[in-house]
Amino acid sequence: MDDFDSQLIGADSDSLQFRDSVPVIATSQDVVAADNGMDDDEEYQIVPPAVVLKAMHEIWLNESAAPKLLTYRSEHVNSLIDQLENMQENIAQRSEAERRSMKCTIHALEVQRITYVINDYLRTRMRKIEKDPVQAMLEDDNRAKKDEERLLSPAEREFAEKYYDASVGLLKAEFHDPLPGVFHKVPVPKAEYGETRVFFEVLEDGVDNMVVPHMQDPLSEVVVALNKGSRHFAPFASVEEFLERGLIRLL
Repeated sequence: MDDFDSQLIGADSDSLQFRDSVPVIATSQDVVAADNGMDDDEEYQIVPPAVVLKAMHEIWLNESAAPKLLTYRSEHVNSLIDQLENMQENIAQRSEAERRSMKCTIHALEVQRITYVINDYLRTRMRKIEKDPVQAMLEDDNRAKKDEERLLSPAEREFAEKYYDASVGLLKAEFHDPLPGVFHKVPVPKAEYGETRVFFEVLEDGVDNMVVPHMQDPLSEVVVALNKGSRHFAPFASVEEFLERGLIRLL
């Protein structure tokens, strides 16, 4: 397998190297060098790019199917963007005749396929932020206070703030300003996602039972066993924690 073939996602000679939770695309030779020169206090996790791409595909589908914004997966997005840049640079360095070959065409199609997955994932998140920027920023702030994984990327946070400011400014200029001051408060309705039902599949063994409200008696609850491979239709609030932990996937 030559260097050009090794750029293709899924090639055995490539791997994805994580250092301090920051992913770096590396070849097998780089991995060996890193292992030989690794400090005792540093931890590395080597993951093939094909595995990262498969995980990114699942993250994309989960985001598309979820009724609310999920945690931003920066490590997967950044890793694949780095790999895409490497592949695009490799294609650009080929001669015109080589770029017309079947091999190069397959590489170009792979680049387009991965680019679409990443772009649609980001577009889906932007649409959700536009729908409820206030709630997205509040949840992001709450996670920051608890030192938890942030909901938004820095770019998404900036977009949410600018989008909210622009929306409020337009509302005030076109509607609120002519009214008395008592009417100048901007209403912020809170979207409710908990009762929205989703289809999902259990991915792991040993997942805790799910508790869902009884359909006919609001004061009662039903306990549902979550066996690996089983599929269910339940309120999103009942499965959100399982989804964030990677124990299920949305369908």
